[in-house]
Amino acid sequence: MISKESLTNGWTFQPSSNDIFVAAFPKSGMTWMIQLVHEVMTRGKGFQFNQNIDDIHAWLEVKDGSYLDPSKLPTKHFRIIKTHQPIRHQSYSSKAKYIVVLRDPGNCFTSLCKCAAAMSAQSPRDISTRIMKHFCTSSFNFGGWVQHVSGWWKLRNRPNVLVVRYEEMKKNFSDILNQVASFLQIYDLNQGEKDDINMHCSFQYMKNNPDMFQPRYITQKLKRANNQTYQLIDKEEIGSFAKCLAEPTYQKALYDYCGQQLKRMGVNDFPFYGISKEYHVDESVEYKTKSGWKQGLIKTVNKDGTYNILCSDETIENNWKSKDLRIPTAMTI
Repeated sequence: MISKESLTNGWTFQPSSNDIFVAAFPKSGMTWMIQLVHEVMTRGKGFQFNQNIDDIHAWLEVKDGSYLDPSKLPTKHFRIIKTHQPIRHQSYSSKAKYIVVLRDPGNCFTSLCKCAAAMSAQSPRDISTRIMKHFCTSSFNFGGWVQHVSGWWKLRNRPNVLVVRYEEMKKNFSDILNQVASFLQIYDLNQGEKDDINMHCSFQYMKNNPDMFQPRYITQKLKRANNQTYQLIDKEEIGSFAKCLAEPTYQKALYDYCGQQLKRMGVNDFPFYGISKEYHVDESVEYKTKSGWKQGLIKTVNKDGTYNILCSDETIENNWKSKDLRIPTAMTI
């Protein structure tokens, strides 16, 4: 889908004051946010007959020429431009507006593995095993989750950048609608228009209209894979990583690694949503002592949420808090 030439098109594109960029790492709520932006800008009018989500935005970094020319978009007073690129590879301008959707790494990883599996002969677990080590590194698609998040997160206080958490969209969609409308300077939506927007952006509406909301390239790949069951619009649970793909220890490994890499890039305040800080009986852990990290096993979980640990010398260390525990380094990515 991407070539050197198409990436160059994205880098050299000159944004205008009519341009609204929607930036998100793959499987982070891109389609949902594009729909919301379009609905706000058209005051809840919805799609025209036979329109697909592809028809209302440009996508600069792909090879398919039908995505490349924003001047061919049906709306003239605004243009929605989709990008998965990190800010370092983006055509940024203070004239344009940028709405960035960030999703927790575990939730994003789960959704990405499900989608990749649907378009191949592999299982989500097989996909997860193959790509986990690369998901957060620059060797992964679009520079990896960490590079994408760290670059955009640092711009969140700029007046022409709005950063939205996918998890907050799921929990408080009405609040996000109001934030997006205010950011786009649409201050006078009436209640009827808001009701239409809420309806057109609802999970049920988008799920019931896959011809409108499933991008055509995904439909084509699913047909080639003879997959008739996968749905792009999927009401996944927040924190479904462990249920779908891997053991809880590896879930913690992914979050721990992402947090470490974000800190290396100067991001110390990114709030994670999906990771559970709970450990379980018989789970291997390391506990922090004055002389360093030592390895043990969760023996019991106390009512106050602390843990009693069976040490390697068969003694018991009592009342350890989760902040002083970590997964064993042998399990890190």
